[in-house]
Amino acid sequence: VSAGGRLFYIFDYGVTSRTGKKFPSRWTLVARDAFNGKLLWRRRLRDWDEKAWGNQALRGIPGSARRRLVAADDSIFTTLTYRGGPVSAMDAATGEVERTYEQTEGCREIRVAEGTLVSRVEAGRRASRLVTVDIQSGRTKWKTDPTRIRKDQFALHGGRVIYPTGGGQKTLECLRLGDGNKVWQSDLSVGLRTLVVHGGRVIALGGKRIAVFSAETGEKLWTAERGGGSAMLRRQDVFVARGRVWSGDEHFRVVGRDLETGEEEVSIEPREILSLGHHPR
Repeated sequence: VSAGGRLFYIFDYGVTSRTGKKFPSRWTLVARDAFNGKLLWRRRLRDWDEKAWGNQALRGIPGSARRRLVAADDSIFTTLTYRGGPVSAMDAATGEVERTYEQTEGCREIRVAEGTLVSRVEAGRRASRLVTVDIQSGRTKWKTDPTRIRKDQFALHGGRVIYPTGGGQKTLECLRLGDGNKVWQSDLSVGLRTLVVHGGRVIALGGKRIAVFSAETGEKLWTAERGGGSAMLRRQDVFVARGRVWSGDEHFRVVGRDLETGEEEVSIEPREILSLGHHPR
């Protein structure tokens, strides 16, 4: 992530291509000058390792880990331990901890907007809740009831928080960032994997379908089938670029649909560059 002319990232300085007790990882938060790459500071992170996330496979770091680092103005926000730790605000220039938000203990993901920290925290087995905190005062503003929110499934947009709710994630709920009051609620209609908000549109990607809603009213604008597809192209990513929603489909294609209408406008056939099999590339 970047802010104020600086780059921040979390990197493992341990031995590459090896796992196990003889080759311990050394996960470190690093800050560099964005213009010339000069190292500004480094800070070792505790309990950021295979034991913490229960996976010793190479490249086995959990997907939610990349949602643990946010840069905003002259501060960065992260958890200094992987499991169970609260969010800390650090001076972007020095790496010194300025404040720790204890009410975010168990944090799994972080978002920051309009002077507010929003953290997804563990709230029991297979459940999470959203906790919002005023960055300057450290005061809790509001929090949701526990529900099943998984990684990449909540977003901030235009002073609002949008996330799935209900035991089976059957609805989308939109709350005001300032006070937590409900703005709208809509039937989800897809088995949600990834949620993206762009250009006033809420894009809900499911395993076999995309649904797009108005961020203002919650009205469902369109849906599109994407089929089963290759395990590789069914990776649950969705992107928005040049007014189109991009995702993979069951025919190995990468499809671009008009953000406003859902009409398929562009398809890219990547078969010639795919190497299928046990490790598709």
